[in-house]
Amino acid sequence: MISADLVVQNCRQLVTCRGPIPKRKSALQDVGLAEKVWVASSKGEIVFIGKEKDFRRSVRPERAAERIDAGALVGLPGFVDSHTHLPFAGNRVEEFRLRLRGYTYLELAAKGMGIQTTVKATRRATKEELLSLSLARLDRMMLSGTTTVEAKSGYGLNLRDEIKQLEVLKAAARRHPMDIAATFMGAHDIPKEYKTRKNAYISLLTDKIIPAVSRRKLAEFFDVFCEKGVYSVEETRRLVEAAKRAGFKIRIHADEFSALGGAELAAEVGAASADHLISITEEGIRSLSRSETAVTLLPSVSFFLMLEKRAPARRLIDAGAALNLASDFNPGSSMVGSMLFVMQLGVYLLKMSVEEAVNAVTANAAYALRRHQSIGSLEVGKKMDMLLGDVSDYASLVYELGFNPIRHVIKNGRVVIRDASRTRYVEIIRGIPLLVQIFYIYYALGKLIQVPDIFAAVIAMTVCYGAYLGEIFRAGIQSIHKGQMEAAIALGLTRAQALRRIILPQTIRVVLPPLGNEFIALLKDSSLVSILAVSDLLRRGREFSSKTFYFFETFTLVALVYLILTLFFSRVVGIAEERLNRRGK
Repeated sequence: MISADLVVQNCRQLVTCRGPIPKRKSALQDVGLAEKVWVASSKGEIVFIGKEKDFRRSVRPERAAERIDAGALVGLPGFVDSHTHLPFAGNRVEEFRLRLRGYTYLELAAKGMGIQTTVKATRRATKEELLSLSLARLDRMMLSGTTTVEAKSGYGLNLRDEIKQLEVLKAAARRHPMDIAATFMGAHDIPKEYKTRKNAYISLLTDKIIPAVSRRKLAEFFDVFCEKGVYSVEETRRLVEAAKRAGFKIRIHADEFSALGGAELAAEVGAASADHLISITEEGIRSLSRSETAVTLLPSVSFFLMLEKRAPARRLIDAGAALNLASDFNPGSSMVGSMLFVMQLGVYLLKMSVEEAVNAVTANAAYALRRHQSIGSLEVGKKMDMLLGDVSDYASLVYELGFNPIRHVIKNGRVVIRDASRTRYVEIIRGIPLLVQIFYIYYALGKLIQVPDIFAAVIAMTVCYGAYLGEIFRAGIQSIHKGQMEAAIALGLTRAQALRRIILPQTIRVVLPPLGNEFIALLKDSSLVSILAVSDLLRRGREFSSKTFYFFETFTLVALVYLILTLFFSRVVGIAEERLNRRGK
């Protein structure tokens, strides 16, 4: 009998995307569809896919095995996003406004905006700030079904800050359930300080930065922007040769705005992937279709930049290219992190069929990262990376627009998102200012029942901070390696006993600092309830100052009281954290 620790029961439809990978031409139309299927996994690996009768005859779920009833759901492989620029700071909203007034991406770059704006912000950011931003972005990506992501540096453009970005990716991979394929992209642009000395910067990359990144084993891939005004074909070749000597697999941003011949070069050097290809030539299409190089199209770029021109997906597919789709998540040309939306754009913008788009964000995207032996399709022996969507048919993932149907996300055999509607509650609460929530609950409740002001204020604060605290505890529990739970169950503990005796004590140490911060924020935000005539410290201060006209003195005293309270509780949390850490050693 086959042992299983996770069972997905009775999927309405299961899109497996099985078959030889990469998929080319007509093979892209085959999504390996099955109906009323059971899927089981053990220790993160799929061990069974088949009908209920065969499941009951050949699989024995463990005593503590997790079960998901998928009778009304459609299952498919976790999405693979093979092209992102995840670890960056700042935004380019002003640049977005200028583009709406008619400026092009290249015109803005010529003005010193574009990538250089993000380079400046990312250089200023600390490693902790970049990590926090990256983890939050990974959370949002996973909500839309992404389970594996490629992520590039390229906003440092010097040794220190490129290393900083890559170390952030390494830390994020340890902290987050998402699998991350790191790419070093020091050749994303020419840094401002080297604008008139491009050759000197290329030498710095080939002689110092590429070897340093390789020695530290911080990245699997090397990428370069082969584009007019950035790196020519010959300069790209020089960089690629140095990267290959250092042991990197190659990716190339090719023929995005100009047909330089980047696609042909990618095929020639055996690159893992050639990306963008909006301006690819017929010769480039022929070269890539005859090669093992994956073709990565990024329809969200044409959408976000409002370009009339799009990558020729149909011609590439018909020629036999190994085509996949990715988001190109970045602050300048594609602030799009949802692979569900990218799949939809593949159909609506690039004229792909639903089946071609599904394979392009799963099996072929895994091939673009050279991980197709373990992810990208649902087959026995591969990782249990699976999505369950609340749709009647897999085509509805593209047909029904404007909402996220992903209900459950399973990563490496763990249910990392269970009923995403709960998580969307957190997103809604985070997106509404607390003062608006206080007013809304006060007046909404007032229409139904008469409630005291303090009661409405307490409900509002509970709803708001409950969402944040729930996320803190969820992240804390997920930070504990699942092997500890498995070991405890193997020793005879029930899941509840393992959680209480092993997982939660470690979780408390992890979540105490953010819990302390949230408590202090709650203490300060309590001043907002004075709006509802609740007699708190701020309201008493306002009443006193309106009678005595000692406004400055009164509010100075109120501010000092709040400061003393926050400093006191900060110290209490710090002492508790130190004691817990000593006890844990």
